[in-house]
Parts: sequence; structure tokens; C-alpha cells
Amino acid sequence: KLESIKPNYDLFRRKCNKIDVFINCAGVGIFGSIENITYKELIKVFNVNTLGPILLLREVVVDMKRARNGLIINIESIASVKAFSHGAMYISSKHALAGFSESLWAELKQDEIQVCSIRPGLVNTSFVDNVSSNHKLENALLSKDIAHVVEMVVQQSSHSNISSIEIRPLKKSAQNLFHCIIDNKEN
Repeated sequence: KLESIKPNYDLFRRKCNKIDVFINCAGVGIFGSIENITYKELIKVFNVNTLGPILLLREVVVDMKRARNGLIINIESIASVKAFSHGAMYISSKHALAGFSESLWAELKQDEIQVCSIRPGLVNTSFVDNVSSNHKLENALLSKDIAHVVEMVVQQSSHSNISSIEIRPLKKSAQNLFHCIIDNKEN
């Protein structure tokens, strides 16, 4: 719940003096034609994918500005820059987060706070549990692929900023699989 973000962060703040790195990896996907998306689904997707991270970052930024140091990593989605059918709600929520990340970087660079957007393609996680043929996910990205990119970003020099990274599965079958999942077809 959005209203719990500030009080929970205040509890965290009392236990931790400083945040060096903040990684936002929240995400929920509800897909379908726009006329079939419910108001409740719309609110859920935007609360989790966009509003929650923004409200939490509003709190984190105060501490990072005070320290004049920090790294914010928003794990978005390739969908934030690449549209597909039946994904308008999910895509627009991730696109909003991508725009927020770009604006945040412009605002925070004077405080020496780095901001990076990581935009993965299809990752073999519970996000795609509804796939009828899980064996076809074998060529999708793995969580450790994303972790490796995060590690690389965290290890960057404090004199530079990696603003965005797109990471996609190498095999064409995995690149097209997500679209097939959305359309309830198999590739």
C-alpha cells in the first residue's frame, strides 16, 4: 500500500545510517486489450510499477542528497522503450518509470548521485508463471544475468554514470516468446 511507504522507510532509516545503493525491482504485469482492462488492474499496475518506486525514491533521495553520494538503479523493462500489442497498460507504467529515471538523473547529477535504468527483455522468473510450456523459457534471460549487470553498474567509477542498459535474450525464440505469451499462443 502506497500509504505505508513513508512510515516503513522511516523505520528503516532509524536502523540504517546511510544508503549507498538503492535497487528498485518492483514489477507486475497485467496484459490484454485496453477495453478489457479493469480500473482495479490499472491502479494495481501503476501503483506497483510507477507510483510505489517514485514515492520510495522520494524518501531515499533525501538521504542520498544529504550524503552527496549514492546510486539508484531502476530495473524497468525493455517494454519501457519497445511497445507490443496487448501491453499498453504495462508498457505505459514502465515508460513512466523510464521518464522518471531520466528526469531524476538530470536533477541529481549536481549532487553526485548516479541513476541507471536497466531494461531487461524476457527473464525466466515467476513473472511468466502462466506460460503453458515452461521448457520454452530455457533461452530467456536468467536472474543471474540481471544480477551481473547490476554488479557491473554498482562497480562503476564514482566519476561516471551508466544511464541505461538494455539486456535481451540472445536466441530469437526467446525474444519472440513474450509476445506469444501475451497473445496466448506458443512460438
